[in-house]
Amino acid sequence: MFRLEEDQEAARLIPVAGTFPLQPQTVQAVQSLEQVEPFSLVNYQGNGAVVPVPQWQAILTAVDPVAIFCQAGEVSESLARKDEQVLVVVDRSQTSWNDGSYFLFSQGETLEIQWCETEPEREILAKVVLVLRPKKIFDANNLREPWQMDD
Repeated sequence: MFRLEEDQEAARLIPVAGTFPLQPQTVQAVQSLEQVEPFSLVNYQGNGAVVPVPQWQAILTAVDPVAIFCQAGEVSESLARKDEQVLVVVDRSQTSWNDGSYFLFSQGETLEIQWCETEPEREILAKVVLVLRPKKIFDANNLREPWQMDD
């Protein structure tokens, strides 16, 4: 018998809007998920996908999160590996500008993620709350061999 001791050990399921390029209505049409405690049960109706994300503070405080897949360079030009696919979690409930955050904007028929030095004149669709790179395991086969875990 096991008991989860920390919130981070359990994942929060985030609905996925898709992969860039996306249309603004695609992100707006994603259904919100409601988790039922004590086991974070999610009843999900309709088509779509979900992705598990650790319950870090940014994820716990997100009211209406949606996940988007894109290349790191589409988030920021300053990221070292611009061609690496990343998972971006945005919170559709946070649409107020501040100069310390990146936001999701409509750019014609597509979406873009951008930081703005001053308050933008265009509508903010969501605030970026997390950019997650894929896990990088040096040798995944070692994880499957219990006798090698102690090295």
